[in-house]
Amino acid sequence: MNSSEVKTLKYTQQTYSTELVIKNDPQYANFSSKVVASDRTIDQRVIAVGEGKLNDAIASLRVGDTISVEGYLSELDPYQKYREREHIVGIFHVDTLNDRRHSHSMLDQATQKMRGVIGKGCSRLGRDERGVCEGLLIGNRTHIDHELYDTYKKAQLTHLLVASGANIAFLVGFIQPLLTRMRINTRSIILICVAIFYCVATRCEPSIVRACVMAIIPALSQMRGMRISKARIFITTLIACVLIDPFLIYRVGFWLSLCATGGLYFVSPILVKYVRYSILANTLGATLCVQPVLWVAFGFQLPVRWWASVIAVAIAEPLTTAGMVALALTSFLSPTSWLSKSITTFVHLGCATLNLTARIGASNTGYWLGCAFSLVGIIAYTCRYIAILRSRKSKKAMSRHGRQERVLHYRR
Repeated sequence: MNSSEVKTLKYTQQTYSTELVIKNDPQYANFSSKVVASDRTIDQRVIAVGEGKLNDAIASLRVGDTISVEGYLSELDPYQKYREREHIVGIFHVDTLNDRRHSHSMLDQATQKMRGVIGKGCSRLGRDERGVCEGLLIGNRTHIDHELYDTYKKAQLTHLLVASGANIAFLVGFIQPLLTRMRINTRSIILICVAIFYCVATRCEPSIVRACVMAIIPALSQMRGMRISKARIFITTLIACVLIDPFLIYRVGFWLSLCATGGLYFVSPILVKYVRYSILANTLGATLCVQPVLWVAFGFQLPVRWWASVIAVAIAEPLTTAGMVALALTSFLSPTSWLSKSITTFVHLGCATLNLTARIGASNTGYWLGCAFSLVGIIAYTCRYIAILRSRKSKKAMSRHGRQERVLHYRR
């Protein structure tokens, strides 16, 4: 069905029968359930919405399910227009749900099983902690309320509320020691499979797509016995992602992820010469490079809350790797067992610390703390730079004096 016919359907809101293939996890908001699905009649993606008795039926759907429905298509709401960049053309209002068939795809079933296991483990945490943990591990934002999201947004930590590209780096770093004795080709194939599986499991978030491509390119080059520079990896990733999905150009998450990676690749190695700690240099490099995107998307803000990112990243890295394994184990244990309680307490403490860091970073106190830290850092490294220049001058003066003495000695 062409675009003009789709526009006619949205304008007339004529009821028609179709099959919807579920593409994302259902969400519940404003007393109605909604889910992203592919409408086979118009061959486009829509947001399927059900109200009343259909709430429970739509809320129970899983990715890959195919449902036979009757309903009508309408335009996206003004505040949802941005979702056109996600290939969504309108809202399908479900009036009748006639049939439901589960997906026979092994990939869909495996990723759904993984999300179910992680979700079951996260369900034993507190409300805010559960939302942050599910967002961090599998990109599920269902249990993140607006207040918490605004707090993270003000603290410039929203990348922690969705599965970010760093998660693949953490996972690859976590499993690499287990693959050291394998051949290069076998190791590369396993890493590629892990990256693709995690990308599908997190519903192909823009940052995950970028990280997946960026993990696959070096793995393929290793299989061919080639070494590829960071600059080529970066440029090839950009081109490949745009070819995979041209609409990524309009996604803020993609540009934030790409700019942060550019900061880690090209800016952090420069900063590490002046900053002793690599985690500080990496955070500063990524923070500086994402600022232009943040200013365009959310308005101008001084990048003084970087200290919150330093603390948050230090917590998120072990929480992403060890936390995912721990919560997967917890889901198979009794909630009353001592091991389950111990693991849940550990993960709860990590998520609560992230929330506390975000709240302090978003407050006025966090802002002025960032200003103070930034000012002290600038003064300290300015003094250090001046000291280095003076030492260089003194060394040159000493070497010049030494040469003059040697010349006088030879003349004598």
